[in-house]
Amino acid sequence: MSGQDLTRYLLDAAEENPVLELEEQAGPLARIPRRLDQRRYDSYDPLLQVRGAESTLEQLLIAQIRVMTIPEELENTAVYLAGCVNDDGYLTVELAEVQAALEQPMSKIAAGLELLQSLDPAGVGARNLQECLLLQIRRDSSAALYAERMVEAGLEALVPFHPGRTGSRLGMTSREAQVAYDYITRLDPKPCRSIGCTERPHYIIPDAIVGLRNGEAHFSLHVSGNPRVSMNEACIRWIREAAPDEIWAHRAAEARAIIRSVHLRRRTLVRVLGGRDGRAKGLFGQRPIRVKTA
Repeated sequence: MSGQDLTRYLLDAAEENPVLELEEQAGPLARIPRRLDQRRYDSYDPLLQVRGAESTLEQLLIAQIRVMTIPEELENTAVYLAGCVNDDGYLTVELAEVQAALEQPMSKIAAGLELLQSLDPAGVGARNLQECLLLQIRRDSSAALYAERMVEAGLEALVPFHPGRTGSRLGMTSREAQVAYDYITRLDPKPCRSIGCTERPHYIIPDAIVGLRNGEAHFSLHVSGNPRVSMNEACIRWIREAAPDEIWAHRAAEARAIIRSVHLRRRTLVRVLGGRDGRAKGLFGQRPIRVKTA
């Protein structure tokens, strides 16, 4: 069980068993382990090691709108519409709803949508897949001939696709239909899915840290990967003095068993790391450090 899994288990156990007490630890970035070479880490700033959150799609769209020289009313309409776009880039509201919310003529709402759909990436602000593909085609100067006509004819012309029948119906050769179809399949039906950060990054906290100091391998157990547990003294004193029902004696025994297991895990980890000091020195002596291959 990793240190992170152990900490989660102990938090759950301490919540269910008041006899067990989990000591608070400093965060994984709170300080540098003392055994690491301080000369190497004098300029270490933990805040610089944390990846900042990426801008959201809405923020990126609004940033493009703000640098434009346009009337304020049009800017506000486009900004409002940018907030109604989902993570894939599609508009999630009807224009009638926007008109009711902003109390503006439909012509101004349509102008705001046109501005939104002119932003990057191509296809943003579309109300359906067909419009999304058309926005991308019309923005692409190297778009395949007849690709726009094929999409305008409806997606039923693409699924199932037969170059001969489709070409005959739309007034093009089967070869032209095939080229247009191949181009359309390379367009992105979700043009904004890779923009922005929707999840927080997951950091892996090591159970131990190994390094070299004066040519010797040293190790230290990472604080956050090796939680410390103890018995709640107030609970133990109350159990001894008040002699409550048997369930409390069972909880005390359960807490002792968990503490013994944690101590055993810690001793085993120290013993394993201690036996690898020599191997660690040889590993760190290799430059560059590389993954061992068969």
